[in-house]
Amino acid sequence: MLEIQTVHDRSPFARQWLKSARAQQDNNDVFSAYFSAYIALVACVTQIAGDKSGKLPSGDDEKWERQRITEAFILKSDQIATFLETDRGMKIKEVIWQRVIPEGDKLRIIGPGSDTELAFAAKQLERFFKPGTQVNLAQYVEQSRQLSILFSKVRNKLFHGGKMYDPEGTDAELLQKINPLLIEIVEILLKH
Repeated sequence: MLEIQTVHDRSPFARQWLKSARAQQDNNDVFSAYFSAYIALVACVTQIAGDKSGKLPSGDDEKWERQRITEAFILKSDQIATFLETDRGMKIKEVIWQRVIPEGDKLRIIGPGSDTELAFAAKQLERFFKPGTQVNLAQYVEQSRQLSILFSKVRNKLFHGGKMYDPEGTDAELLQKINPLLIEIVEILLKH
């Protein structure tokens, strides 16, 4: 039986990019995996926004994209938190939390440089991801909001040269650790 898809359905596009991200991550091509997963993420959040309103606004694409990512993460904050409490989710959190930051011994997850918003997000996620910590229902939204900031900021640093393509460097090591979480969150968003 022939399946007809509407032109506006971005889910197949997102699934294609997500499949590519998984394959690239498995091959240790972590930069390509991040880009592919991020494209899948944008396709998902655009679909969610379009489904909610029936139309997509024009204008500042980067600002719109970031707002839609945050909204989608908040919309799915219960599912994201539930995943993070599974065995796989807890392993991903622990690997991210244990990351050693060359910028200073008091930092975890990511070196924010002079970006105060990223510094706050990293500090919050460090608190939420600390092994043995239970995130309660009231914290689900905040955890999701800070994850959306982390992924958007990493995207900006990669796209605009703040992170360098060095397969043996700390940026590659960061992506190796956060890509599995991004991929899992995109999978959650695909089920909207």
